[in-house]
Amino acid sequence: MKITKLFVTDLDGTFLRSDHSYDRQGLRNILNQFKEKGYLFVAASGRPLLSLKEVFQGFENDMVFLAENGSLLSYQGQMLFQDKLLTAEEYQPIVAAIKNSPYGPTDRILLSGIEQAYISQAVDDAYYKNCARYYPKLQKVANLSEVTDEIVKIAAYFSEETFSEVYKWLNNSFHGISAVTTGFNSVDIILSDINKAVSLARLCEYFDLTNQDVIAFGDNQNDLEMLEFAGTAIATKNARDSIKAVANQVIGFCDDDAVLGYIQHHLSLT
Repeated sequence: MKITKLFVTDLDGTFLRSDHSYDRQGLRNILNQFKEKGYLFVAASGRPLLSLKEVFQGFENDMVFLAENGSLLSYQGQMLFQDKLLTAEEYQPIVAAIKNSPYGPTDRILLSGIEQAYISQAVDDAYYKNCARYYPKLQKVANLSEVTDEIVKIAAYFSEETFSEVYKWLNNSFHGISAVTTGFNSVDIILSDINKAVSLARLCEYFDLTNQDVIAFGDNQNDLEMLEFAGTAIATKNARDSIKAVANQVIGFCDDDAVLGYIQHHLSLT
């Protein structure tokens, strides 16, 4: 079957409700129609690949996973793209700087690898439980400096009022990285030459499509490049103002299944 259109959606704050649930039967109905029309559903998130597979268990063969803000791209069990991983020599100085940052020293730092994530055993239970919701394989370590695994992404917690300054500080202090917010007071630190749009462009090339064949949905800063790339950009009503500003259309709230509703309406017209 030739793929003719991509429907690409962020998860948290966009496709998923606030309690991280979604209408599974509604998605199944849509995926069945997509097969008939040559459309493809793409989950594009800052979450790790294991989390995406867990969220969409039972739908894995009918969709694409664009994980870790574009660092990993997987389709039907095949890794279509994997960004360069960070070595300990590259990420440990960043971890050390964050732990003693001018915006508040913190142990709320997570290292996300391909197979598992790492977090300090010094963190409070609330932060650990929140991280465990997104990282199915989460290992506590005595000190993050002990981690020698290759890492896809660093995630760190900062108060929301410091976000704008944190971005500038991180991006000015370290060459070759980019800091973006994914919501929940978390900053993701990834390689600067990769984002959701870069990975999405690779997916379009794989299926011989252009950006005009892409409808994308988002709500937060890490969706910005993806929405600017897409032929049709859609923001949820709960999205940041900067995201609404680049969108062709603003739909309802994530808690009202606005993305599914938009897709269902689109299908009814085609």
